[in-house]
Amino acid sequence: MNGHPDVDDVVQETMARVVTGVSGLRDPRSFRSWLVAITMNQVREWRRATATTPAALDEALGLADASADIAGLTVTRLGLSGQRKETAEAGRWLDDDREVLALWWLEVADELSRAELAAGLDLNEKHAAVRVQRVKRRLESARAVVRALSAKPRCAGLAYVADGWNGTPSPLWHGSSRLPGGRSRSCRLAS
Repeated sequence: MNGHPDVDDVVQETMARVVTGVSGLRDPRSFRSWLVAITMNQVREWRRATATTPAALDEALGLADASADIAGLTVTRLGLSGQRKETAEAGRWLDDDREVLALWWLEVADELSRAELAAGLDLNEKHAAVRVQRVKRRLESARAVVRALSAKPRCAGLAYVADGWNGTPSPLWHGSSRLPGGRSRSCRLAS
């Protein structure tokens, strides 16, 4: 939610649903996956509601900068380097997959199980595994983009296609033939 003032409201609504629904939970072992699913549904519901309701100018004053570089801030604050830094920066290229990526990172950190990840995505475990594999492939591709863009000196072909690009990661660039850092005929990416 990028620091939106509604975070507290979404958390409060999530907890209200948990409190009212916990008595209906059949298996206590499924509590975490149930909680993840409720949380993700509340965030999705908030996104749908805010996407269709234009914010008044007064309301927008307190909003976080939507163009703020969260990955860059994370890299700086955590002092990430090497592959970790590259991976965090590559996450910026995965707009539509950030939800899956965030849950997968929690799974990798042993904070969530695959069942909990699947519940958060409202999928069965098989479909969740497919989504995670797709995100992992896209993340590797995005890492190649980050690697190519950070190369010094930048190859001539890449410099040409990136000319005029504002530097903001975008899945449109990532998937296009004008991809900055893409595998052009004149540039070879380091593996």
